[in-house]
Amino acid sequence: MTSFKQNSNMQKKLEIIIKPVKNMESDFVAYYKSDMLSATYSCFFKDTIMGALALNAFYDMLKHKYPGQIDFCVSEHELDFKNQALSDVLSEKT
Repeated sequence: MTSFKQNSNMQKKLEIIIKPVKNMESDFVAYYKSDMLSATYSCFFKDTIMGALALNAFYDMLKHKYPGQIDFCVSEHELDFKNQALSDVLSEKT
């Protein structure tokens, strides 16, 4: 998966991938791979209000470092978040 894509305005688009943590119900990982730095930035969070705050802080950290469009890309699994605040963060940022 390519981390940066070009959109119609020629801005770089960063994708934050979200996947469930295997064998840990209600635990998730959000990550961004920087090919240029050969590094992966990640955030482990739970399907809770505090998880929503953590995911939002992770998004803001990346937004500060990498100006431009940032999208959440949910893994191939259909994720059904129980916490409304977490769902709101995801829908607000996409």
